[in-house]
Amino acid sequence: MADIFGRIKKNVKCCACEGSLENSRFVNQICLDKLATWEYPTWGNILVKDKYPEPRAAAILCDECIRRKRKPKYAVEWNKDFSQVRYHQVEDLKDLPEIREQDVMEAESKLNFFSGVISHSLSFSLTLFTQPLTIPSRV
Repeated sequence: MADIFGRIKKNVKCCACEGSLENSRFVNQICLDKLATWEYPTWGNILVKDKYPEPRAAAILCDECIRRKRKPKYAVEWNKDFSQVRYHQVEDLKDLPEIREQDVMEAESKLNFFSGVISHSLSFSLTLFTQPLTIPSRV
């Protein structure tokens, strides 16, 4: 994973200020409510993939632009080995609907309910055959 972050810092510039990422402590990837028509990188939310299936464009920002809350001017695209990096002006990309926090929270609550039922059933079954186990309610 560190190798990927190193390659991003070396080959990609900040999508807000266009500066180098080499002095940034973090690689800050921002999800944009814009359609990505390329393969890497894209963004989505697996909890609401059925409601929001489109791949979303991403922007990489330096730590300073994150601190100053600058908006990205560009979305970034790269190939698998980072030998080609392209920048797309955010304003030129097709708008997508915002992923609503309420939709994510509802999907997460269903997942938590489901994992809680499994954990409770598994804990009960294991207690019958072994010493009681503590199984976390969240997976």
